[in-house]
Amino acid sequence: MVLLAEMGEDRERFPTPAALMAETGVAPVTRFSGRTRQVRFRYATNRRMRHAVDWRVFNMAREVPWVREAYEQARACRQPHSRAIRGLGAR
Repeated sequence: MVLLAEMGEDRERFPTPAALMAETGVAPVTRFSGRTRQVRFRYATNRRMRHAVDWRVFNMAREVPWVREAYEQARACRQPHSRAIRGLGAR
């Protein structure tokens, strides 16, 4: 519910899935500098929307088998809990 309330009625605000992912903070930020490439956590985001996505994915990981399996696989690859949740939110 919170996610829909944050998105609002104007669906033109997010013309692509990438725009919505950037707003919710599940899309990482890539920085280039010469030969260096860094992929980092997105801090500039709508925190309420990010929290709503994280909470939804967290609850789905307990109830939906494919989400639970993907979460456990991410954790087995030594990803922290928050990173695994964000990755699932991007899916």
